[in-house]
Amino acid sequence: MRHRNQRWAARVGLDTLTDAEWLAHFGGFEPMPGSFPQPLALRSHGHQFRSYNPDLGDGRLTLKGGMREVLATKMLEALGVYTSKSFSLIETGKDLVRDDWSLFAAKLAAIEAMADASIPEA
Repeated sequence: MRHRNQRWAARVGLDTLTDAEWLAHFGGFEPMPGSFPQPLALRSHGHQFRSYNPDLGDGRLTLKGGMREVLATKMLEALGVYTSKSFSLIETGKDLVRDDWSLFAAKLAAIEAMADASIPEA
């Protein structure tokens, strides 16, 4: 486990999970007791290139990209920018294979999101 956002875990009631439970659920997609038998969503969706995209990706990224995301969200939060939070970053050791277009689109979307977050509303 490379990152565990304990502060936000406490806000959503997950601060009592052990490291093993955290890894099983967020790294292995094992359901939590009393939850649904299968995860509800394993794909990202949202706005990209100024239009809704129901299939942004599967939530996987490289370790380097993940650490960059953790640092960026922490910085934006410290600056008072309302943004998404990096909740967890788990290194699985599995190879990540994507086509070049998916990687380019993901990087561009991240850059646009950061730029949009830094522009104050009028």
